[in-house]
Amino acid sequence: MERYGAVRMLALVLKIASWLVLVAGVIAAAFVWSSGWTSAVSVAIGALVTWMLCAAQGQLLDIAADVGNATSRAADALDRLAAAAVPATSAATAAAGGAPVPPPDASAERSCPHCGKTIKAAAIKCMHCWKPVTPS
Repeated sequence: MERYGAVRMLALVLKIASWLVLVAGVIAAAFVWSSGWTSAVSVAIGALVTWMLCAAQGQLLDIAADVGNATSRAADALDRLAAAAVPATSAATAAAGGAPVPPPDASAERSCPHCGKTIKAAAIKCMHCWKPVTPS
């Protein structure tokens, strides 16, 4: 799904404009040649620099459109994953007999069987003595 069509169109316009500027610069340099070769060279260099800047801006806009589209696709994929996770949660609730499964209590604490210090009930390793404990 292309969401950045306007950015791509602007990039194309900049690229076309850059080529037109380059052609116009070469034509202007040909007309200025009668004034001296230094004037013609300076006009040609100005046209070349302008062409390079416009072409670079067009490339940057193309890259921005690619990044924007990739970001949009990633956001769409995350939305689909989130939508798919909701039925799985409903299935777990139904498997538990229809009653919602409560989340573990984050504030529940117990004492470590090794060092006796207070740790969280869901801990698998004591944060004081670093020994493994069975979660309750």
